[in-house]
Amino acid sequence: PIFKAQFLKLVSIFLWSLLLVVPGIIKTYQYRYVAYILAQDSSVSPREALDRSKAMTWVIKWISLF
Repeated sequence: PIFKAQFLKLVSIFLWSLLLVVPGIIKTYQYRYVAYILAQDSSVSPREALDRSKAMTWVIKWISLF
């Protein structure tokens, strides 16, 4: 699951980076906790780890814009 989650993370960041640089940076920030989530609980699916990481950084991302 760790390899699959990291692969999904990199593919997502790459695809968002094809649009512009800023969306790629935002996605990189959103998925920064995927490895930590999987290290803490290995029973989490890769997609759920991506979703949890996105939820953890949602508030911080919008606060940092202001």
